[in-house]
Amino acid sequence: MTRAIETNGPTRIIMINSGKYQYAEVELNEGIHLVGANNSGKTTLISALQFLYIDNDRSFKFTKDNAVSKRYYFKSEYSYILFECLTANGYMVVGARGTSALGNGEYERFIYSGSYKKSHYFKDGGVIRRGSELKPLLADKGFKILTGRNLQSLLTGNDIGTGVKLNLLPIRNEGGYKKFRQNYKNLLELATVDQDEVKKALIQMCHPEMRVKGVIDLQERFKKKQEEINKIRSEILTLQKLEKYIHESFEQFANRNEARENMVGGYSLILDEFSKCQKYNITLIQNLGNDRDLKKELKNQIEHEKGNVRRAIGRLNKEKGSLDHQIKLLENEKLHFSSYLPDFAAATINKLQNREHEIAENLALVTIEDIIVVEPRLKAHIRELQTLSLRLSNFENTFAKMLCNEFTEEELSRVFAVLNEKVLGQSTDNGPVSITDTKLLVTNLQTILGRIKNDTYSDPSVRVNLIEELKPDLSKYFNMEQVQLSIANLESEIARDEKTLEAAKKQAELKKELSEIRKQLSSRQKEADRYRTFKENESNIRILKTQISQIEVEEQRKNEKYDSLEKEYGKISSDILGIGTRISEIQAEESKLKEKIECLKKPDPDWIIPDNFTWLDDEIEALIDRYALYARAQERDSENLQRNLNIIETQLGPNSGRYESEQQFLDSLKEKLGELETREKAANTIWEKTLSSLHTDLRDLLEDVKVIRGQANTINRDLSKIQISDLLSLRIVVEEKGYMTELFQSIINKAARTQHELFEFSDTGNDFTKAQGPLQELERIAMEKGRIDIKNLFSLKFEVEKIDGKKETYTSLSNVESNGTTITVKVLVNLMLMRGLFDDKKNHARIPFYLDEVTALDDKNRRAVMKKAIELGFTPIIASPDAQHIVNKIYLLESGKKQGLYVDKRNMTLLVKEEA
Repeated sequence: MTRAIETNGPTRIIMINSGKYQYAEVELNEGIHLVGANNSGKTTLISALQFLYIDNDRSFKFTKDNAVSKRYYFKSEYSYILFECLTANGYMVVGARGTSALGNGEYERFIYSGSYKKSHYFKDGGVIRRGSELKPLLADKGFKILTGRNLQSLLTGNDIGTGVKLNLLPIRNEGGYKKFRQNYKNLLELATVDQDEVKKALIQMCHPEMRVKGVIDLQERFKKKQEEINKIRSEILTLQKLEKYIHESFEQFANRNEARENMVGGYSLILDEFSKCQKYNITLIQNLGNDRDLKKELKNQIEHEKGNVRRAIGRLNKEKGSLDHQIKLLENEKLHFSSYLPDFAAATINKLQNREHEIAENLALVTIEDIIVVEPRLKAHIRELQTLSLRLSNFENTFAKMLCNEFTEEELSRVFAVLNEKVLGQSTDNGPVSITDTKLLVTNLQTILGRIKNDTYSDPSVRVNLIEELKPDLSKYFNMEQVQLSIANLESEIARDEKTLEAAKKQAELKKELSEIRKQLSSRQKEADRYRTFKENESNIRILKTQISQIEVEEQRKNEKYDSLEKEYGKISSDILGIGTRISEIQAEESKLKEKIECLKKPDPDWIIPDNFTWLDDEIEALIDRYALYARAQERDSENLQRNLNIIETQLGPNSGRYESEQQFLDSLKEKLGELETREKAANTIWEKTLSSLHTDLRDLLEDVKVIRGQANTINRDLSKIQISDLLSLRIVVEEKGYMTELFQSIINKAARTQHELFEFSDTGNDFTKAQGPLQELERIAMEKGRIDIKNLFSLKFEVEKIDGKKETYTSLSNVESNGTTITVKVLVNLMLMRGLFDDKKNHARIPFYLDEVTALDDKNRRAVMKKAIELGFTPIIASPDAQHIVNKIYLLESGKKQGLYVDKRNMTLLVKEEA
């Protein structure tokens, strides 16, 4: 896995009195393998890379809180983290040193020219120098304190005024560093790769080739044009909205003049007809009163008959409702049981009942003995079985077999009533009993036997009456068949106890299953009963519908009768009301007619009667009504005209109504309406230019989406060359958001049409927003967001094809197949996204990255990651508890030293490169 050192990159990391390390010096110019147990300092070492590549504390990502981690790394002003880097300007050292004697984690970054020398940081005797001593010591090497902004500039190849450029990160364009910083943190912690992160990375990678650079600021680009168009649009819309009021004003002005002429002539006619009306009233009132009385009597008869018909209709409706309800219930049941299979349901119930019986029987067994009793008894039986089995296998070599040649079974029974009888069952061949002198053993046992008289053992120290319960049964030591029988009995007991114990342990599961089966059984039996009830009543639907049809016929007949009565009732009521009104009018006419005439609003003296004026009416009431009609029309038209003119003046502004007469004001409005077409053309001219500019920007933005899709395809081609276990392929899929792209394409297409089509007021109901169509939606976006961002025009998904040919899509790479495959995919995608931020035309750089959990990857995936990482310009730093032949350089870390770890070349092992 070795490769040639590239131009730029860190070559060594050095940690002094930092974290777990008293001193660490680790080479980074090629892949390394940190080997050590958990908490041995692997993560401490590699997480320190953030002090080289991350420019501000807020962006750090450690396993603990940032403040705690900084105190951990910078214990005092004698703590250092150093990076020796090879650059185009030669070797440079970028470092961070503790600045506080209180151990609160304060630190500052610095840089100087040249390679790392241990003597710069240690005095004679191995004493660490204080950080404040570095500046005068390294002044001739251009020692300089760095801010976070300085570090970012140096990393990306910019000069901070010293003539020095690290250029460890050949970022393609401005803003790419922030994206690198996020990707690098993701890589360090193997964070989930979600589509938002990939989307931002793709945009950043494509930035140099993009035309619009990702964002169209609508308010900035089109604000002035929009204001100009809106001003003209407002004037046009105002006149269009007022056009109805203006035309109404013309009509109202003419109608008012006509009403005034009729009022002058009509008033003279009314005075002439007043004297002719008094003689007619008496006879007319008497005849009307008689007719009204007859109609009231007929009205009462009809109202009584209506009540009878209405009640009959109510009864029919109630009866029909009840029948409808029954039919609905039956039809619901029919729909419910449309797919019901009674035979299958019966078979299922029978199966459940059988299972219920089986479980009940099993539960009955486990109640015989309690698990507390069975379990210890089982263990005792197993131990006894082992003893008997051993005895049977060594039957001919037991102590008992040896003694039976010298003593009878009865004699041995007496002797081992005193001694431990279990010794008889022990093997004399490599067993616990070892006979060194057979003759002496027999003599000693005969001595014991000689002290037993009349079943009593006696010696100077004790006297034991050998009652029957003290005498052992020795047949089990001499009778092989009895031992075999005992073994068989024990095996039977053990099998029974094991079965009982297993059943007892499964009791809870059986009870749960029994409860569930009984629930299902109850539900299915209820459903079967419901089905039988339905089948018994299904034939009633036709009968019920026939009954409803009969009721509806009768109901229709009753409704027709009621409608006829209602119509007749209404006519008579109207007649009665008319008669009453007429009588009231006639009765009041004689006394009020004169007053009524005097109350009429007299015509204005300045109004002129037209020549040859006449009304065809000769009745005074008709004359008065007609006069009142014209008077009201004159007043209404005057009010409406004034209201319309006020609306027009308010909408057009304070100077619009300054004319000597209403006639002059109306003439000016007519002239303005005639200028609408000219104003529309002026608006269209501005609109066409604005839309053309917008069309270009939107077209370029859509082209930028294609650039992003092309970049994704480039990454996909690289991924397709890498063989990942569990997967045939992995692709990043760019999908345009159809709603937005269709909206923009619609606007682009509209810009290609004629000027007349761009701004048609006449076809929009005088509503400019309708004329815009898609542009109205764009205006809404401008008002809400003020800009169009390319990231809102597409979405991403990750398409994975598995070995079995099935395809899956993911919105993030958090769990793809196995854990090892997921880690592999995360690392490869993060590396490619990060590499895409770099400019191949600039100097190449090596970037170390950390791959923890390397043991979770199979050999194929490890090789794929390592090969692609090196190909992309990344130095793999891997870690695991045990050494594996993954890279050729291994550092062994040993934890537990109170004074801290000490790691340098003495802890490094070089392996022989494996042949491919």
